[in-house]
Amino acid sequence: MIFQRIAELFERWIDPLAARSPERPPEKLVPFLWYFLRQAKWPFFAMLVVGGGVAVMETASFWFMGVLIDILDSIPREAGWSGLMAEYGWVLIGMAFAMVVVRVSLTTLQMLIEEQTIVPGFNNLVRWQSYRYVARQSLDFFQNDFAGRIVTKVSAAGQSIGDLMSSLLQVVWFMAIYAISTMALVAALDWRLAALIALWIVVFAVLARFFVPRIRENARELAEANSMMSGRMVDSFSNIMTLKLFGSDDGNDGYMRRGFERLIARVQAFTRLITGVRASLSLLSGVMITAIAAFSVHLWFTSDISSGDVAFTLGLSLRLSMLLGRLMMQLNGIMRAIGTIQNSAELISQPIGLVDKPEAVPLVLRSPEVRFDSVSFGYDGGKGVIRDLSLEVSAGRRSASLAARARVSPRSSICCYASMTSTREEF
Repeated sequence: MIFQRIAELFERWIDPLAARSPERPPEKLVPFLWYFLRQAKWPFFAMLVVGGGVAVMETASFWFMGVLIDILDSIPREAGWSGLMAEYGWVLIGMAFAMVVVRVSLTTLQMLIEEQTIVPGFNNLVRWQSYRYVARQSLDFFQNDFAGRIVTKVSAAGQSIGDLMSSLLQVVWFMAIYAISTMALVAALDWRLAALIALWIVVFAVLARFFVPRIRENARELAEANSMMSGRMVDSFSNIMTLKLFGSDDGNDGYMRRGFERLIARVQAFTRLITGVRASLSLLSGVMITAIAAFSVHLWFTSDISSGDVAFTLGLSLRLSMLLGRLMMQLNGIMRAIGTIQNSAELISQPIGLVDKPEAVPLVLRSPEVRFDSVSFGYDGGKGVIRDLSLEVSAGRRSASLAARARVSPRSSICCYASMTSTREEF
């Protein structure tokens, strides 16, 4: 019950459906992101602060391990717990408090902000506002695109922005604080160990500089191929009756197959880059961990560092290796999210195609009626589908035959003709 009340406090931090006039978001990536992020800047700032605290506690845990080993080396075994607590009791209690209370509190707070505030609140805020703006586009906007493609891009925008910010604040920021803390603590032992770790991070940055732009471009193309594939599939299912009536299964299979072929090609190009990243990181980590371990042992032989310092340094190095691998994978996810956001922004931020003139006044209906006077219609300037349609439907009346004076082309669709002859709407 207590946890539920605490969770509800975080869930109410962002109101995703708050009243707000539909606005056109900026088209460029950074302004597009800031347009939504500024509406939830305090939750994200809280994530920044708490994430930094979690990273510091992660580094401190390895320092605690080194201190504990040195304490045990200085206490005879026969002294037992009583001798240990008598000499180092407050130090051990302080480390236990930091691990059990401070670390757990920060981690729990971080999870509450992400899972109870960002995921349900911010992600759906982006979706809701994007939907409201896109829904006001002209009919031509929807007729010239796949419904499934539009839905995919509007829905993916919220998820991708939320994932991007979570990755930046919980992984990239965490990694930055952890790396700085690691170099500071190791430098206190020996500056040459810190230099090795700094070299490790520099080489990692060079690899990231090489792979990240390529990943970003492939991620954008992959997002487009995914949305196009979803659009084709929704389009096929939406028109399944027509496909069944005309026996177009083979033709539709070919249409879908071309979409799958394009998607598979983009996935293969993307995964080749991922494999290259993982292989490069594996080689880098193996070389650097071996070098740091060898130099730590050398410093122990020369009595420059203690056994606890060796354990502390190797523990930090192994954890750093895992975090750098995670960071590179997160960079892949970040680039994929950026590609998806760019792809979504191109659609969501399009200007409304049909708007009222600035001087337009509200429409006031005094005697509502529907009137067509010699109306003709055709597709793309071709031969007419409807010619010379004249029709009047007064308010309060119904019409069962709206094509009395119209000449409809024999090639016009059955659906079109049916809609003209069976309209039964009442004004």
